[in-house]
Amino acid sequence: MISIPKLLEELEILPDQIRQAELDYVKAESDKENAKLKYDVTLGMALVASKRGNATEKKSDAIIISEKTATELIGTEYKLAKKKAEFNYLTNKFIAYRKISSIKEKTMQADGSGF
Repeated sequence: MISIPKLLEELEILPDQIRQAELDYVKAESDKENAKLKYDVTLGMALVASKRGNATEKKSDAIIISEKTATELIGTEYKLAKKKAEFNYLTNKFIAYRKISSIKEKTMQADGSGF
């Protein structure tokens, strides 16, 4: 079980960590949107530039040409998911520590020892 001093320390530092994780998540979201835009533009330009005869051939050319930006988009989506997981982890940890703190406080009050 976590000690009271450690619990109080964690409750003090977690809000700043959560804030930073949220800022990192917002940045990762922006990076993903920029990568998606870059991919869409690359794919569209490749479709327009293709000299192939039919739509299927044009699309296959565009997919091949835009492979690098598609891979970049996948990478940014992965980073975004990791940042979201980190943010959720810290938020859940803070909620759990607050609940533990509340339980300890009630237990100590019932014992008459105070918090």
